[in-house]
Amino acid sequence: MKKIFGLTVAALMVIALVGGGTWAYFSDVETSVDNTFTAGTLDLTPDTATIHVISYSDVNPGWSNVSGSTHNDSWTLTNSGNVDGDLIIAIGAIANADNGTEDPEDDAGSGDTGNGDLGAALDVVFWADLNGNGSIDGGLWSDTNSNGYMDAGEGEKMYDGDLDSMPATYPPSSGKIDLDGSGSIDVYFDASVATTVGNGIMGDSCTFDITFQLDQTP
Repeated sequence: MKKIFGLTVAALMVIALVGGGTWAYFSDVETSVDNTFTAGTLDLTPDTATIHVISYSDVNPGWSNVSGSTHNDSWTLTNSGNVDGDLIIAIGAIANADNGTEDPEDDAGSGDTGNGDLGAALDVVFWADLNGNGSIDGGLWSDTNSNGYMDAGEGEKMYDGDLDSMPATYPPSSGKIDLDGSGSIDVYFDASVATTVGNGIMGDSCTFDITFQLDQTP
């Protein structure tokens, strides 16, 4: 009887050890602390403290704002944020003014109509330096890969024609310029007047706005 009782107690102890043995496995705990979400930034920044403004008072037949390889009117636009963006450019309405009738202008048959003739006489090439080499590569932009963005090798000109006829938004055909976080692009506004224009533009002026807008890439 004592032997049986002793075996029974031993068996119960073994069962207890087996049943409670799960608490003896190794374990380790690590905690992920201070989990944080921070909103990104989208910040379109020009290369100067105040954005460049085109301003000339001596436009004449044969005049140009490009001298050799020097393009005098451009903007270096940078996405200073860390969220990718799409750059869209808008040209405001062109306001022409005669600024009074000059005698030679009368001789040219222009007269003081109140509208002005300079906008129609200014030849404009509006372009984006996609590869950063400082010169125009290719002709008018064509979305050859159909992705909706201006890409190198597709042409860098957004417009080539007279100022008065400029469409309102660029790139044309609802296109966009890809401007990733910390990325930048140079945009140029080249203008000239043909030598054949004559006295018709004398004393005239034209004004317009250029708006650069950066939207988050969907």
